[in-house]
Amino acid sequence: LEPKDLSTLHRTLMENVLHGYDVLPSAVHLTASTLALLAPDIAFVRMNLYVMPMGIDHGNARLGSLDFLDGSEIKTQIALDYSQAETLRTGASMTHVTNAKVPKLDLCVMNPPFVRSVGGNLLFGSLPDERGAMQTELKQRVKNLSANVTAGLGSVFVALADKHLEKSGRLAFVLPAALATGEAWGPTRKLIADKYHLETVISSHDASRPNFSENTDLSELLFVARKLASGEKPGRTTYISLWRNPRSIHEAMHLANDVEHVGPVAAVEGVGVTSVRTASGKVAEMVTMPPAAGEEIWQGAIISQAELLRVSWSLQGGTLRLPGSDKGFPIPMAPLSDLGELGYDRRDIHDAFEISHDDWSPYPAFWGHDAEAVTTIAQTSTARLMARTKAAPGRKLKSATSVWSKSGRILVAERLRTNTQKLVALGFSEPVLGNTWWAVSTASLDDGQIKALLLFLNSSFGIALYFARRVITEGAFVQMKKPAWASMPVLDVRSLQPSQLAALGAAYDRVATQPLQPIAKLASDKVRIDIDDTLCKVLQLPSISPIRELLEREPGLSNREIAPRQKSSMTAEMDDGSED
Repeated sequence: LEPKDLSTLHRTLMENVLHGYDVLPSAVHLTASTLALLAPDIAFVRMNLYVMPMGIDHGNARLGSLDFLDGSEIKTQIALDYSQAETLRTGASMTHVTNAKVPKLDLCVMNPPFVRSVGGNLLFGSLPDERGAMQTELKQRVKNLSANVTAGLGSVFVALADKHLEKSGRLAFVLPAALATGEAWGPTRKLIADKYHLETVISSHDASRPNFSENTDLSELLFVARKLASGEKPGRTTYISLWRNPRSIHEAMHLANDVEHVGPVAAVEGVGVTSVRTASGKVAEMVTMPPAAGEEIWQGAIISQAELLRVSWSLQGGTLRLPGSDKGFPIPMAPLSDLGELGYDRRDIHDAFEISHDDWSPYPAFWGHDAEAVTTIAQTSTARLMARTKAAPGRKLKSATSVWSKSGRILVAERLRTNTQKLVALGFSEPVLGNTWWAVSTASLDDGQIKALLLFLNSSFGIALYFARRVITEGAFVQMKKPAWASMPVLDVRSLQPSQLAALGAAYDRVATQPLQPIAKLASDKVRIDIDDTLCKVLQLPSISPIRELLEREPGLSNREIAPRQKSSMTAEMDDGSED
């Protein structure tokens, strides 16, 4: 190519190919300047970069780029007070009012806002006087979309991108890691599963940098998906688990090049590990998995080690498969919902009860999850619930007897910090409710079966299954929503023989009051090892010490680096801790 050819190509890209949209004028102006500086000797007639209107304009809610949900063109309406109600087209040297258009896209790249509609509902929080009307308008527009506002604006932006993407076009998004497993993200996962080949999912398991975005500490992932042609079936997904997240654009480009040139990638059904290494050590592992169906979780995105992913993946199907072996050992499994019904959430409990620590009532409760105090499986109630006689401010009164009907002798954790807290499930001699726990009503199980289930949930088996379904918030701080708990496979204690139940019951009586170490230290926890060994002996399984070792290495469990940076003499001189 001659220089004039490159000039023509660059001008064509700027004027006809690249389109950008943002609600912040400063972001659009910076983009225009950056693109122009790539070829400062070339004059552009126009750039397709738009400042999108956001706010209430003549009584109409303007939602920025989300206005494209209604079509491919947004008409300009200039406010009489010259506030930002108009759509602006911005280039490197000029800005003017115009209609904003979005063409059919071949590639749509986004890092949308993450803000969610829970915990005070911060959607459109930058416009406090107008946010109520804007939130109402957004709810109306997403009614027929495969999106959930509870998950946040990111879910809506995926649906928006889908509306404007050509067949065989690609989406590339940075979104919260909760996309992989979160209940509210289910419609987004289904949209991708139904209409796309989810080609690549990249997740950061770097304990010191779980994010890709500069303005958040939340765990994030990046996915690339290609829109299917008519009649086309989705292919396998490649999951790239970053053990060390690039700190600069140069590291990122180097890593991308290494990933591009990796040979055949190991399959989750097979053996072996596909590693990505640099001069400073191992930086990632790669594995392929069958395409997810419907709202099925992206399990490959939340486990950093391929060998542990294989263990969890096979356990989901009721088979124990140890690393390095192609032999499977069957385990009788059933969804937790088959063994007991999960109770109401904390909001419903607060709508029916008030908490008391000095009154008596027929409704015992277990309140809080103090890591220093909650160290044993067997627990007793710590508070009493007092039935409300009038509704809490701004809430509707809920029936106390109805909420209490779903109390249980087992509580399973709603949220955990795995590097400090010890228990996934607690056992009680009487039914209770908890505010940071889901009650499991196990009326169909006898005492021996309840004890066996509690042992399994707090074993390395239970932790591996929990770990593979958790919703990641930030590093070792994770959540498990009720639908995920209900569908989680657990030991089907109903299928055990009386002798097996007797052995597990005796083990429970022996360990239930012994303090456990934090979950992240399970490989050296003598009580946890005793539980694991007992289960393996009763179920005639081999030792699962390799699983404990793998789990303890996981940054998502320990909040520690799995592969600290190794500096050669050259990289030590180049890397002084600063970022380019």
